[in-house]
Amino acid sequence: MDTVLDLIREFGALNDAKVRRGGTLAEPDEKRWAELKRFYDLLMSQTGHSVDDAPSYSTMDLQTYVTDRARLRVPATSYALVRQNDTCYAARVVNLSRSGVYLSSNVLFEVGSQVALHLSNSGGRGEEILELEAEVVWVNQKGALEAEVPRGMGLNFINVTPESQEMLDSWVLEVLEKCLSTLW
Repeated sequence: MDTVLDLIREFGALNDAKVRRGGTLAEPDEKRWAELKRFYDLLMSQTGHSVDDAPSYSTMDLQTYVTDRARLRVPATSYALVRQNDTCYAARVVNLSRSGVYLSSNVLFEVGSQVALHLSNSGGRGEEILELEAEVVWVNQKGALEAEVPRGMGLNFINVTPESQEMLDSWVLEVLEKCLSTLW
């Protein structure tokens, strides 16, 4: 029987493969990805599934399962400042991974633009600010209300220091721990 962490790992692997293949998988993999995405979205919304006699997971267990998943996204409820040249723009962080972020913003940059990003972890262990370099990799001009995706842009982090990577990993793990804690 698969554990919750096994399902998260499987979803992360399929999601990475889907991204690498331009958004499509073979039919059986696409079906499994859709099943796991529904589970993952439910878990991240913190409604979770009730699990009897569920094992507990340590932060080390979670870290072992998820730090190799660069694209595993968790929901976020924090804010960011995006700086290009000498101008700063406010944005809301919609989701976060160890390799990038999706920002809801009225100001959108062109794909390929490089920006400085100041992220806050307002829901975590104290108020922390992380400054990162990022590149805009996709832009969503209109949003997709049916998918609850607001107008915004996806950014990949670049030139991330080991200290910053450790902080990003801890932010992602905090969200996973919080979501998993609703299961038992």
